[in-house]
Amino acid sequence: MLLWLYIFIIVICWALTPFFKKRLIKKVGSQNLLILNHFVITMLIIIYFAYLLKTKKCSVSCLKKLDKYDIGVLLLVSLGTVLSTVLLLEALNKSNISQLMPTITTLVIIFTLIISYYYGETINYYKLAGIFLIIAGIILLNFIN
Repeated sequence: MLLWLYIFIIVICWALTPFFKKRLIKKVGSQNLLILNHFVITMLIIIYFAYLLKTKKCSVSCLKKLDKYDIGVLLLVSLGTVLSTVLLLEALNKSNISQLMPTITTLVIIFTLIISYYYGETINYYKLAGIFLIIAGIILLNFIN
């Protein structure tokens, strides 16, 4: 039950965030929003990190477990996060959110399928049928007048 609550909150956050970002882009510009947004996120993460350290739920010693390859992967993940955020802000500035976000979501689903196969995740006919129905629904809702 808690998992479904988490999923619900994630979906609400992901659905609302682009609309709020587009509103802020109009006021401060995409580059300024990028800096302001990440500054606030950094402050929130520092507060959360301090809380985790205080409650002993987190430790800096986990860094010792990372080898050079892991650090490279961490840098790539971080670069991917920043790059995707910059590009999303630019796309939000130039397009209609109601078409942009479903398109991105559909492509994420397709790409996740491809990557899942590469990493040995099981993909059965029910999952493929469900994904097909989701993509068909997105197309029907957003691109057919």
